[in-house]
Amino acid sequence: MPSGPIPPGNVGGSFDSPVQPQGTPQAVSGSVADYLCTAGIDLHVTFSADGQSATVAEMGYGTITLAKVRGGSSMHFASEGHVLQGQLQNTTWTRPGLRDVFCAKR
Repeated sequence: MPSGPIPPGNVGGSFDSPVQPQGTPQAVSGSVADYLCTAGIDLHVTFSADGQSATVAEMGYGTITLAKVRGGSSMHFASEGHVLQGQLQNTTWTRPGLRDVFCAKR
């Protein structure tokens, strides 16, 4: 047995190809996500290819396109009092005059 600490093993990947964690803005760009929310609300969200907007279709409510508000490790889109924010797997949906709902990706 060698003395001293054991060097870490090779876990794959390289410094040239960083792995992007799921839920970051780069992971949502150009994708589509379906969410089931509290109070029985269904959302179908289409993210633009450049990650700068999200179109949210809520069953029985309508469709609205939201603009990206800020970067970072979470997503945050808003327009006209509507807000979609959180992570790709779990997000919060806010509508004017209604309570916020928690949503989980299907």
